[in-house]
Amino acid sequence: MATAINTIKQWFKTGLKPTQDQFWSWIDSYWHKDELIPQDKIQDLSTTLSGKADADQLANKANADATGLTEEQIAKWQKALGIKPTASGKSFE
Repeated sequence: MATAINTIKQWFKTGLKPTQDQFWSWIDSYWHKDELIPQDKIQDLSTTLSGKADADQLANKANADATGLTEEQIAKWQKALGIKPTASGKSFE
């Protein structure tokens, strides 16, 4: 069980010697690096994860083509990328 940080600080003030039980309570108040932290103990984890895009959404976004662009947007991209029209004046398809 976790012990309040202010209580622990009182045990370790200069000149004081914590008891064995106090020391063990201090150690038991923290997660050891070899322990797995349960997901339900991580504050707002579910909320944070629910706001993220799932793998399918990211794959679809990454694989999306430019079919939804307007002529104006296409022209701006062509200009930005230095793409010149073909001899017929049409864009590459």
